[in-house]
Amino acid sequence: MRKYLSLVVILAVILLTALVSLPALAKPESFEIGSYKVSYDLNSTSEHNISIAKPRYSETFGGIMYVGYGAQVISAEAHFLITIAIIEYKYPILLEPSTGATNKLLSENSDCRDVVTVRRNIDGHQGYITNSSDCRNDTHGFVAQFLLDGQEDSGKTECLIASTYPWENGTSSLLETIHIKRLSGQQK
Repeated sequence: MRKYLSLVVILAVILLTALVSLPALAKPESFEIGSYKVSYDLNSTSEHNISIAKPRYSETFGGIMYVGYGAQVISAEAHFLITIAIIEYKYPILLEPSTGATNKLLSENSDCRDVVTVRRNIDGHQGYITNSSDCRNDTHGFVAQFLLDGQEDSGKTECLIASTYPWENGTSSLLETIHIKRLSGQQK
């Protein structure tokens, strides 16, 4: 019995040593936009650049004032793009993507014939993901929406994530690992 235990310990040490010495295939990324820190892992070794936009102050069609923060993650080798937007509204909004702007935008402006929206947990929050296919110029994309605060589908801080990465090679990992948090000491 002691002989088998020694053998198991030796094999465990060899396995742990091999796992620790494996090169990292992908590395988590993070950046700050406005008063938020965004972190994610695309589970990809491809090079990409992050471009952060200046805050945008405006109002909705219904007259609700907001400030929007945005960033783009642009793939260097393939032509994939991720856009992340965090929008702080002065008053609570209602998130309605299945009948709202996301479906309209993809159906009408991108000429997508197949647009599907499903409810999904994203970054620990209930939200929606819309998938578009059969679009003009062979584009295929995903748009995720969720609220960082509030109850049900009503809140003041909306997160939008749009990705043209394939589901299996970037978007799925992005949505499983994304984490957006307000930086400590930052007030709305």
